[in-house]
Amino acid sequence: MKIAIRADSSWSIGTGHVMRCLALAHVLRERNAEVTFVCRELPGDIRSTIAANGFALATLASQTGSAVDSAADAAYTISAIGHADWIVVDHYGLDAAWERSVRSSASQIFVIDDLANREHDADLLLDQNFHPASSHRYIALVSPECQLLMGPRYALLRSEFASARARVSARPGAVKNIVVSFGGSDPSGMTLRAIDALQNIPLGTARVDIITGLANPRITEIQQRAGKNGFQCHPSADVAALFSSADLAIGAGGGTSWERACLGVPSIIVALADNQEPGGSALGTSGYGLYLGRAEDLTDAELQSSISTLLHNESLRHFFSMHSMELVDGKGVDRVVRAMMPVAVTLRLAMEADSQNVHRWRNAEHVRLASLDQREIPWEQHERWFHASLENPTRALMIAEHANDPVGVLRYDFCGEQATVSIYLVGSNAGKGFGPSILTAGNRWMRENHPEIENVLAEIREENQASHSAFLNAGYRPKTRTYDYSLRRSQVLTEVTQ
Repeated sequence: MKIAIRADSSWSIGTGHVMRCLALAHVLRERNAEVTFVCRELPGDIRSTIAANGFALATLASQTGSAVDSAADAAYTISAIGHADWIVVDHYGLDAAWERSVRSSASQIFVIDDLANREHDADLLLDQNFHPASSHRYIALVSPECQLLMGPRYALLRSEFASARARVSARPGAVKNIVVSFGGSDPSGMTLRAIDALQNIPLGTARVDIITGLANPRITEIQQRAGKNGFQCHPSADVAALFSSADLAIGAGGGTSWERACLGVPSIIVALADNQEPGGSALGTSGYGLYLGRAEDLTDAELQSSISTLLHNESLRHFFSMHSMELVDGKGVDRVVRAMMPVAVTLRLAMEADSQNVHRWRNAEHVRLASLDQREIPWEQHERWFHASLENPTRALMIAEHANDPVGVLRYDFCGEQATVSIYLVGSNAGKGFGPSILTAGNRWMRENHPEIENVLAEIREENQASHSAFLNAGYRPKTRTYDYSLRRSQVLTEVTQ
């Protein structure tokens, strides 16, 4: 599979777009994809980081002014990559016009966005940020066929964060380690302001680590001021390791929020740009961190007071830590890659010849234990039910196949404008990604064959975590005891909120 990624970085843009795309690119490469980055040459960019990670790189010439010439950008991208299976675009200056222009060179287009402020011509769209009712932000901006991945469940974090998460827990006790991290370039100068605030607060024996990217134009001044106060400066850091040991963090909104949340670091959040405001505000309002607003609106006295308050409030830190870990588990890249490279399955209606196999599959112990009715079904009872199911116009019983082998059974029961779905996997196919793929194929089948059905419901045993995950990854929304899927909207894969 050939994949092109269009993303930029600079002192003014920051490094977040490229860094999250790198996290995605690494996993795609592990799945044998050929990945090429297309980036514009800009002051303070991190194209060298892309090259150092071993990815092919096509460079667009530098430009004057901040506006992007969409037509010229698209033309160069096409000439640089030829044809790709996917074009991934993570750029606020590009929209549906650019995407339509490059579609002739791409089988599918994947948009990564945070703003929900412009139309997109996309097959797949990701907004990894936390927004109340986020599933509705893009409905009017994309076609009904566009699959939407919404919320921090899909946060594009590097693999070391998932690994580190297995070794951490919610933070109890006193603050022994403080981390300051305002992104790769920090155009607001918040790193220096945080250092000044910390030097005026009695910290006792607490250690202070300052994370700053090599693209930060103030790196020399930061290093000098940090050293003067006995703080450790890390221009090239193992961020996951530093966050794992941190008891308190002061940092930017945006992508680094999910790094901290994944590792349970209670955080003070400051928005460095317009796109970080809504997400930062939502995190603060919902109790996932202490949000202080925009950097330019924040006074030094307010910053110092907020740090001191959280530093001395152990119960609030512990609450932030536990709560934020519920948002992000570090497996977002894997979920996104499954959406880009789903396991191929086909569905066919069951036939009389399938009866014995379905009886055997349904009575398998792992299927019974996951079912609402865990009893073993006698052959005579099954035979009557199976024959009646094939004759029933309000039921669709289907066999899911992969490479001509059966991998699951899918059933829909229709009632007016609503259907109820049930699914189970056969044999040793659990954990291979078949569940979401079967449900997604079922969503397509329902749209094509039963356009009168508006919603699909599923009821799952509370302890059946594999099924909960499969339905979430197929776009179903959790309700009190059931899952719901609307066939009259885009395929929205959304975060779970408590």
